[in-house]
Amino acid sequence: MWPAAIVLGRYLESERCARLRARDAAILELGAGTGWLALKMSSRFASWTATETTEGGALDRLERNLAKVAGGGTRGFPIARALDWNDADGFVDGGGGGWDLVCGSDLVYSKEGAAALARCLDALLGDWDGDGDEKSAPGDGDGDEKSAPGRRRRPMIAIAQTCGRWGGHGYDEALYFALANRRLRASAAFGETLEDDDTTLRQHVVVFSIERLPGSSDIECVDIERDRRSHPLLRAARIRERNESAQLAALTEDERRELDAARLFDELSST
Repeated sequence: MWPAAIVLGRYLESERCARLRARDAAILELGAGTGWLALKMSSRFASWTATETTEGGALDRLERNLAKVAGGGTRGFPIARALDWNDADGFVDGGGGGWDLVCGSDLVYSKEGAAALARCLDALLGDWDGDGDEKSAPGDGDGDEKSAPGRRRRPMIAIAQTCGRWGGHGYDEALYFALANRRLRASAAFGETLEDDDTTLRQHVVVFSIERLPGSSDIECVDIERDRRSHPLLRAARIRERNESAQLAALTEDERRELDAARLFDELSST
């Protein structure tokens, strides 16, 4: 199991999610993997749908793991379903009333994966605006009560991310901008956040709450300059830029000219 799944489980067991556990909450898990989180947490909720891709046998493994535990079909026992993040329309209604919580842990392993995840979350949130109202089917707004018949609830979204994995190869940053491009914001809700005076690029798990921002439909509603200074998903990029600046400052004039020539060559070679 991944540390991010453990931290996400602790978040779901915390007081922040007490209202979800107290009512008939419908949970949708993205990228369920082995099914560990679903099997550990599903008894605390009314229904838990664990999803995976059909590629590489991922869904088959998930189904086998869930089938090893008796109780399939009973209240709270997880069920497995295939979900393509690029085509999540069939999951928007959650069987009628919508999802109370959409969750997942360590879901991003490439820039393409970050874009697909953002596309999926965008579809699952539907037309909810930043004030909690849905244009086409308004619900209760705070997610604490059931919606009226025919109306979808606004789902909470909790995504656990191990920030700084693989030396910060840009996947945290890719997730931030993939979300921002769809007017979605990730706010740290649980886990370990690091101060910027700690300049060590090390892994730490943060559970992010994902919400739609009010305003226009483009990235201009996101305060990128502020986030560049403090957002956990951009921490690895900040440290990388500082290290590169320090290395550049230490170069001689000849070394800088050589570096500039190499960069120009790379740019010309890639066009």
